[in-house]
Amino acid sequence: MTVAVDAAGAHRRLEKLFEISKLFTAFDTIEETLDAALVVIATTIPLESAVFMENLGNHTEMVVWRSEGNDPARMLEARAHAVAAHDYMIEPHRRNDAVEDRGPSTLPAPIRGTALEDARQFIVLPLVVGRQTIFGMLQLEGATRLDRDDLGFVNAIVNQLAIALDRNRAWHRDLAQRAATEDAEERVREQLAFTSALANSLGEGTLAIDLAGNVTFINEAASGLLRCGDLHAIHEAGVAVGRVETSDGAPVESPMTVAIRSSGRVRSEDHVIVTSDGSRFAASYTAAPIRRDGEVIGAVLAFDDISDRREAQEAVRFLLHASATLNVSLEVQTVASAAAELAVPGLGDVCFVDLVATDGQLVRSSWAHAELIAQAELDRAYEVAKIVSVRTPPILDVVATGRSLQVTAGDDDWFAVPGLLIARGMRVRRGLIIPLLLGKRLLGAMTFCMIHDRAWNTVAAGLAEELALRTALAIEHARLYERARQAVRLRDQTLAIVSHDLRSPLNTIVLAASLLGDGQAASPTLVKIQNAADRMDQLIDDLLDFASIESGQLAIAILPHEVTAILGESAASVEAIAHAAHVTLLVMMPPERAVILCDRLRILQVLGNLLGNAVKICRSGDRISLAAEVRGHEVVFSVADTGPGISLDNQQHLFERHWRSADASYKGTGLGLTIARGIVETHGGRIWVASELGHGATFSFTVRLA
Repeated sequence: MTVAVDAAGAHRRLEKLFEISKLFTAFDTIEETLDAALVVIATTIPLESAVFMENLGNHTEMVVWRSEGNDPARMLEARAHAVAAHDYMIEPHRRNDAVEDRGPSTLPAPIRGTALEDARQFIVLPLVVGRQTIFGMLQLEGATRLDRDDLGFVNAIVNQLAIALDRNRAWHRDLAQRAATEDAEERVREQLAFTSALANSLGEGTLAIDLAGNVTFINEAASGLLRCGDLHAIHEAGVAVGRVETSDGAPVESPMTVAIRSSGRVRSEDHVIVTSDGSRFAASYTAAPIRRDGEVIGAVLAFDDISDRREAQEAVRFLLHASATLNVSLEVQTVASAAAELAVPGLGDVCFVDLVATDGQLVRSSWAHAELIAQAELDRAYEVAKIVSVRTPPILDVVATGRSLQVTAGDDDWFAVPGLLIARGMRVRRGLIIPLLLGKRLLGAMTFCMIHDRAWNTVAAGLAEELALRTALAIEHARLYERARQAVRLRDQTLAIVSHDLRSPLNTIVLAASLLGDGQAASPTLVKIQNAADRMDQLIDDLLDFASIESGQLAIAILPHEVTAILGESAASVEAIAHAAHVTLLVMMPPERAVILCDRLRILQVLGNLLGNAVKICRSGDRISLAAEVRGHEVVFSVADTGPGISLDNQQHLFERHWRSADASYKGTGLGLTIARGIVETHGGRIWVASELGHGATFSFTVRLA
């Protein structure tokens, strides 16, 4: 009978274990799962209370159940016992964790008739799987004494609970890790998308390789510049991209390889990059190593096509060189020859310069070639070219319209040497004819010819236009210079006539006047003749001095002279006319002895001009002051008057040739101050005026000390 009862109890416990196992398999939350499990346990083993404790991170969670009618004080004791047991079982470093108490929940009331008669019995079962660390415990308080079968039953339940909890924990960890991985992957995808968008938005190409030289990244700009497609196309083709060469085609080691080997940056603007289709472009690039955790894992190359910039720089250099070359000579023929030589071979294989002659006809002035034909043949052809080519329709059209013209030649009959090039198997493929214009005035035309199969791009055509403009300016300067030389020659001839042919009769007049007045008082008529002769003589001297100054040939004899002597001599020369005009002349000598290096007569001429002008403009009762002052390494001479003064507008023109104020009260040639300035500047000094209208004027000039 006893065996049957035990078998029935064991069968019942197995059924309950199976039922609890199904609960744990369908694990939901710990509270709901344990609630259901404890209800099943309580139907087999009467319970007073149950306390579940689980270690979660940095805290411990407690869930409490009590039977119906259980004394709250009894539950406090159960809690305290559970905490003490938990602290005893777990690792020492976790014994001060905070405990979160959830509960109590209600268990079915135990059968009171079988209540324990002795002390309370707590069964504490650790939650552990295999050799892992204890991660919690379950404390059960039975309403009756538990036998060995009950303990085995409870232990089996707790083992299943531990496995279920561990599996649940692993599942949640897996979910968390999966979520974290997905978040990380999403962040990586976003970062990659951002990086790719950023790289593609950059104007310069970006290319990356690994240590094996495999391309790992390329942006859209790089794909376009290298004409290699995207990353997939590069891997499919299996060819290297971004090959670097010198401008003359010599291979250059990959800058990315150099960056990997040297662990440093590599920069250059002197090389070209070869594209996948074999074309080349001037590049500016920077290569740098890619590092991960301090280790070099590849390299990146950032580059840009600077062909336009390089072409613009070369164009600027060409134009600077052209300007310097064209301005070296002031001979029209030399300028035309230099222009033609500048054009080849950069702007054409052959270049002609045709100029409009004085009779309006177009004449071939010069031409240059890119070593296409032997010089002897060219010399003979040139004579023919001067007669034939300038009358051909394309050049005449440009001369007539003043507009540039590009010609794709169907034959060579418009070219400068028609028979010669054909005999050499050469053919003019293209021509560019540009008028030599200054404003609306046509000076001629420049013709650029291509023998080889090449054409003018926008930059080259613009350069040809600029060269033609600079050539026109240089030719005009040369012609103006030639006209100026002719004018100087004419002026010199005129001055020779003035100095010789006019002075001879003037000398006769002066001599005759002196003979008429010899030994007797001069008549008023004779005085007028003598004064007129003196003025004429001074006018001739002024003209000769002005011509010498203008040509830079004013002769001066530099010697040391005392300043006081020059001041005294200058004052004496105008003392009589100042007295006659009722003007007071004051002379202020320097306090110390001063000696200057000068041509005495020329400095006296300057002071005489300034003093004479002052006397002419002063009113009766005005004063004129003549002074000299040592300042540093020079002496400053000054002539000051108390006359009407000079307006600011008039001061700006005082030293210009032939200029006289509209309100001037005396007559003159307008050359006096111009000559004075020329004399002072020939001495290495400077001259200026300071004046305020109504308050007189002060003219000053400097001469260096001996």
